[in-house]
Amino acid sequence: MIIAVDFDGTIVSHAFPDIGEVRPNCKNVLQRIRDAGHKIIIWTCRSNDDWGDFLTPMKEWLDQNEIPYDAINENLTEEFHPKPKIYYDLLIDDRALGRSNPVKWSLVEFELEKLDII
Repeated sequence: MIIAVDFDGTIVSHAFPDIGEVRPNCKNVLQRIRDAGHKIIIWTCRSNDDWGDFLTPMKEWLDQNEIPYDAINENLTEEFHPKPKIYYDLLIDDRALGRSNPVKWSLVEFELEKLDII
């Protein structure tokens, strides 16, 4: 299964252009997803463009904090090529849960367990 995960507001609290604090239990749940054999795509609006380089510091932060991922804003399968859209089976995104509701990773973990994903 391919699971797309938003960065700002989901993995970390909102602080753009800075990087916020990691959300409680996030790293643990993402590691459980990987340990279960699933792939993780970090799906973010951060980019490197005329406004600045926001993607490189995010990638460095993910690596330094040992947050598991397989790709950033890229498809993992050759079966699906249209850009900028990515292919995923499941999306974890604070905007999908409601703008004023920060992601509670303990609830994400509970739902993934119920669905026998982890």
